[in-house]
Amino acid sequence: MNPLICLYEDRETHVVAVKLLIISIRKFHPELTIRLHFPSPNISFKTWIENIPNIELITKALEGTGSYNIKPHVLIDGLRTGAKTCLWLDTDIILDSRITWLADLPEQTLVSTLDPHSYPNGSNFRAEAFDLEPQKNAIDGAINSALVLVDEVHKDFLEDWAKLLKLPQYQDSQKKPVSLRNTLMLGDQDALSALVASKKYASLKVLLLKHPNDILHHQGISALTFRQRLILKNSDRHPSIIHAMASTKPWLMKNNVSPFLNIRDYYTRIFLELSPYVCTARQYEKLLTEDKSWLRVQTVYSKFMLFIFRNDPFAAGALQALVQQILKKLV
Repeated sequence: MNPLICLYEDRETHVVAVKLLIISIRKFHPELTIRLHFPSPNISFKTWIENIPNIELITKALEGTGSYNIKPHVLIDGLRTGAKTCLWLDTDIILDSRITWLADLPEQTLVSTLDPHSYPNGSNFRAEAFDLEPQKNAIDGAINSALVLVDEVHKDFLEDWAKLLKLPQYQDSQKKPVSLRNTLMLGDQDALSALVASKKYASLKVLLLKHPNDILHHQGISALTFRQRLILKNSDRHPSIIHAMASTKPWLMKNNVSPFLNIRDYYTRIFLELSPYVCTARQYEKLLTEDKSWLRVQTVYSKFMLFIFRNDPFAAGALQALVQQILKKLV
């Protein structure tokens, strides 16, 4: 399977992440074509894209609102090019190896991934929230839409996904701050969960990749536990896809932080310096022209841990993950 890679970005602050994703795709899957939607990119980025093989930059605006709620429209656009399969990837993803499951995937299978904090029946509850009749089978959720693979048979599904994002109750929820939104309608992936769990799509063939073995969702320290880190460290099979889900994106982390002036910023800096995303991204530092201070290890703690564990991010961040788990139980 050679899907068309479908990407979208409209934030200038995320250009470096887009570059890293494209560079990693080119390294591990040079055979795949990339279709990138980026309204109003700067001249520097457009020049950089021109030197990348097998990529098409689309600057014309698509239906949808910003970086969120755009995914079904981008995938529909991809299928309209004649592509038989399309793979959406969030731009805060980086590849660490080839995506091996693409080779053995049954035809007409919709692929996405479970959120690291998914729970039983999570998608069924979302179906009810979107006024859809849930199927009898329990579908875990929420689904995380950082990765969505579709083929030609899923056109109606994508159209239905786009329609759910226009529902008045969903639109009303989106107007509120995240902390005040309906927890079953936080974003587009909740609508995706609702559809997958609906009775209408009970016969849909779905593969939901699991965290952290299939795809690593690094959503804060607690998303990758001490035990999971030990398993990954001692395993020959590491996730090929790393998703920087943290609320503070690695390339936007604060520089020159001091534990004496702001312990929270220092703690966050350590987490990000030791994250698998940043450790993977460091190998591409020379290929970037943007600010690279976020790729450099500044804290003494991180330097020590990376030295002791020979730059293994799973082991280097294990102690911090353990402390976080203990603190979480105490609070």
